[in-house]
Amino acid sequence: MQPVKKRARPNARLVLGLAMGLFLGVFATLTVLFIDVDVLTSPRNIQMLVVPTTGTALEGDRRIIGIVEERSGLFRRHQGYYVYAGCEEDMGYGHFVDLDFGIPSPPVIKDAVAESGGIRVRFDSGHELVIPPKSLNCWR
Repeated sequence: MQPVKKRARPNARLVLGLAMGLFLGVFATLTVLFIDVDVLTSPRNIQMLVVPTTGTALEGDRRIIGIVEERSGLFRRHQGYYVYAGCEEDMGYGHFVDLDFGIPSPPVIKDAVAESGGIRVRFDSGHELVIPPKSLNCWR
């Protein structure tokens, strides 16, 4: 007589297949979300002001102050708003101050004034931000 081979139960294969499918689905989703956060698009410039700096301790004759929005690369999800301070009109290189504290719309700069202690930025909301001179360098 030949020994009887035990067959794997059909339910076990089904459960194993579902578990593997679930694992691969979660892994693929997490990979896509990780790539989405890691790959950022070029920032979108929302507002730009030119601040004259003549007669202050800052070298040069002007600084650019602006609001920049950053979005993720794949799904274009909002990543944050930043105040830019620097010399380049495309606002690509300079000092960035993170403003993302749960605001639904971009902040609006009311005015920006160069003072001895740096540049004072006033927002429509009434908030103020002072960017010190050491953060306002224009060279790389």
